[in-house]
Amino acid sequence: DDSGSSDEMADNAMLEVVETIREYEKYVCDVCGWVYNPEFGDKLQAVAPGTSFEALLDSWVCPQCGVHKDQFSPL
Repeated sequence: DDSGSSDEMADNAMLEVVETIREYEKYVCDVCGWVYNPEFGDKLQAVAPGTSFEALLDSWVCPQCGVHKDQFSPL
């Protein structure tokens, strides 16, 4: 019976889609409205394009107003 393995493959595929979406999710600064877009990264702070918001260092700050990551919300 292959039905269990098919379900497992479907679940794994869905998890990969969710992870991909999360990697490219934009975040907005709650203070000034600047948007972090993982597609572009942040050249000013040497963050490479393709870097997810979650992967940013804790020391990263908003390039526009200087607040930390905890002041951002998913867009």
